[in-house]
Amino acid sequence: MYEDLGTKTSRLVQEFDRNRLREKRWQRRKITEIVIIGVIGVLFTALMFVVDFDKVRLDFPINATPFIGAWVGFNLGEIIRMNNL
Repeated sequence: MYEDLGTKTSRLVQEFDRNRLREKRWQRRKITEIVIIGVIGVLFTALMFVVDFDKVRLDFPINATPFIGAWVGFNLGEIIRMNNL
Protein backbone atom coordinates (compact mmCIF):
# COMPACT_ATOMS: atom_id res chain seq x y z
CA MET A 1 0.00 0.00 0.00
CA TYR A 2 2.67 2.51 1.01
CA GLU A 3 4.90 1.43 -1.87
CA ASP A 4 2.18 2.28 -4.40
CA LEU A 5 1.63 5.68 -2.81
CA GLY A 6 5.33 6.54 -2.84
CA THR A 7 5.79 5.32 -6.39
CA LYS A 8 2.82 7.27 -7.72
CA THR A 9 3.90 10.39 -5.88
CA SER A 10 7.43 10.04 -7.17
CA ARG A 11 6.17 9.66 -10.73
CA LEU A 12 3.96 12.74 -10.36
CA VAL A 13 6.85 14.83 -9.04
CA GLN A 14 9.16 13.66 -11.84
CA GLU A 15 6.50 14.37 -14.46
CA PHE A 16 5.99 17.85 -13.02
CA ASP A 17 9.75 18.49 -13.09
CA ARG A 18 9.99 17.25 -16.69
CA ASN A 19 7.19 19.53 -17.83
CA ARG A 20 8.53 22.55 -15.95
CA LEU A 21 12.20 22.16 -16.90
CA ARG A 22 11.79 20.70 -20.40
CA GLU A 23 13.18 17.29 -21.27
CA LYS A 24 16.83 18.17 -22.06
CA ARG A 25 17.35 20.29 -18.97
CA TRP A 26 15.64 17.67 -16.80
CA GLN A 27 17.91 14.92 -18.19
CA ARG A 28 21.04 17.02 -17.59
CA ARG A 29 19.97 17.65 -14.01
CA LYS A 30 19.29 13.94 -13.42
CA ILE A 31 22.66 12.95 -14.89
CA THR A 32 24.35 15.56 -12.70
CA GLU A 33 22.63 14.17 -9.60
CA ILE A 34 23.72 10.62 -10.49
CA VAL A 35 27.33 11.69 -11.07
CA ILE A 36 27.48 13.63 -7.79
CA ILE A 37 26.04 10.70 -5.82
CA GLY A 38 28.49 8.33 -7.53
CA VAL A 39 31.49 10.54 -6.74
CA ILE A 40 30.42 10.87 -3.11
CA GLY A 41 30.01 7.10 -2.90
CA VAL A 42 33.49 6.49 -4.30
CA LEU A 43 35.00 9.08 -1.94
CA PHE A 44 33.35 7.56 1.12
CA THR A 45 34.44 4.07 0.05
CA ALA A 46 38.04 5.28 -0.37
CA LEU A 47 37.80 7.02 3.00
CA MET A 48 36.80 3.74 4.64
CA PHE A 49 40.03 2.13 3.42
CA VAL A 50 42.27 5.08 4.31
CA VAL A 51 41.07 6.07 7.80
CA ASP A 52 42.32 3.98 10.71
CA PHE A 53 39.24 3.65 12.90
CA ASP A 54 41.15 2.05 15.78
CA LYS A 55 42.84 5.36 16.56
CA VAL A 56 39.66 7.45 16.28
CA ARG A 57 37.78 7.95 19.53
CA LEU A 58 34.17 9.04 19.26
CA ASP A 59 32.08 10.00 22.26
CA PHE A 60 29.06 10.44 20.01
CA PRO A 61 27.01 7.25 19.50
CA ILE A 62 28.21 5.84 16.19
CA ASN A 63 24.84 4.20 15.51
CA ALA A 64 23.11 7.58 15.10
CA THR A 65 25.59 9.03 12.59
CA PRO A 66 24.16 7.41 9.41
CA PHE A 67 20.63 8.43 10.35
CA ILE A 68 21.64 12.02 10.98
CA GLY A 69 23.59 12.13 7.70
CA ALA A 70 20.64 10.73 5.75
CA TRP A 71 18.27 13.18 7.44
CA VAL A 72 20.49 16.17 6.66
CA GLY A 73 21.01 15.06 3.05
CA PHE A 74 17.31 14.46 2.47
CA ASN A 75 16.34 17.82 3.94
CA LEU A 76 18.96 19.69 1.92
CA GLY A 77 17.71 18.02 -1.26
CA GLU A 78 14.12 18.94 -0.48
CA ILE A 79 15.05 22.54 0.30
CA ILE A 80 16.92 22.86 -3.00
CA ARG A 81 13.97 21.39 -4.92
CA MET A 82 11.50 23.71 -3.17
CA ASN A 83 13.65 26.74 -3.97
CA ASN A 84 13.70 25.70 -7.63
CA LEU A 85 9.90 25.79 -7.76
